[in-house]
Amino acid sequence: MSDDEFLAAFADGTLTEFHHSDHVRLSWLLIRRLGSERAATVVGEGIRAFAGRHGHTTKYHETLTRFWVSLIAHAAAEDTRLDFADAGGVYPWLFDPSLPLRHWSAGRLWGREARARWLDPDVRPLPFPVVSPV
Repeated sequence: MSDDEFLAAFADGTLTEFHHSDHVRLSWLLIRRLGSERAATVVGEGIRAFAGRHGHTTKYHETLTRFWVSLIAHAAAEDTRLDFADAGGVYPWLFDPSLPLRHWSAGRLWGREARARWLDPDVRPLPFPVVSPV
């Protein structure tokens, strides 16, 4: 599926599954097209809508969403010519869903508060700025 087809399927609800690699792809593409702050808003709204369409409204996680958008924005800024298809070869850690546990304890990260709003890491500070949605 092309990038445009992927974004359209996500937006119109015809995308039926959404895994970590899809989150990375969505964030990468929207950061490239909208900038990191606007992408943070659109990604968050889009994932909430996707979860709602599939009966999983409690699965949205604000801290994780902002973490991944911020990390991906940091990586995307390193080489503005790099496209998503090549990102995995350059930044394989973007596809490691356990990465947030290097910065947050499991209890803090998987709690209700971290799902509802941004919580700062309690294990190790982030080495990149956190993007705030607009």
